[in-house]
Amino acid sequence: MAKKAPNARSRLDTYRKLAGLLLFLGAGQFIIAMFIGEAICSNAVCSSSYKYGYNIADDAISNLGVGAAAGIFNTSIIILGVAAVLGAYLLFKVYNGKVITLGLVLTGIGATGVGIFPETFFVHGIFAFTAFIFSAISAVAAYRITDNPFRYVSLALGALVLVSLTLIPFLTYPWDLGIGPGGIERLQVYPALLWAIAFGGYLMSHGVKRLNSA
Repeated sequence: MAKKAPNARSRLDTYRKLAGLLLFLGAGQFIIAMFIGEAICSNAVCSSSYKYGYNIADDAISNLGVGAAAGIFNTSIIILGVAAVLGAYLLFKVYNGKVITLGLVLTGIGATGVGIFPETFFVHGIFAFTAFIFSAISAVAAYRITDNPFRYVSLALGALVLVSLTLIPFLTYPWDLGIGPGGIERLQVYPALLWAIAFGGYLMSHGVKRLNSA
């Protein structure tokens, strides 16, 4: 097989680094926005039930999308979703993998939908679950295109999100592990965001294995 021309390799490296940058910045800015929203809502009304105050053990992350922190939260999660979709497009140009590409696209669509349709809309839960499940699938799929030791970190983070999702129907003590429904939700969101930041950093500094599928 003929080697790729230097210009082609350079272009693929650029796509890879841009994909990593988008994932890194998208997840990073959302984490910061989420912390700011939680601080705002600790002394404000931030839920569809008009509850005053905010507790990370009891309150859902999506509560931040209604009330005092709505502008920051919803804008930030839409940016996260768009970054994931654009990153997936660029990553697909780097290698012939379909599962992680589709996973990132659906994660991005889910995140964008959460921002456009806050918890006062029926479809909000569908978009949120889409973001959760496909972020986990993306992390697991990344196992095939990354090297040690990151591939095992990626697999573990994806598995943690999937296991946490199984606890959704049992958000009462002791199934909530003593951290409440808000804490269980964060066991789904935090590992996914950590993976996006770590994977983004990996892409900015490493190549990925070009496969027929992944």
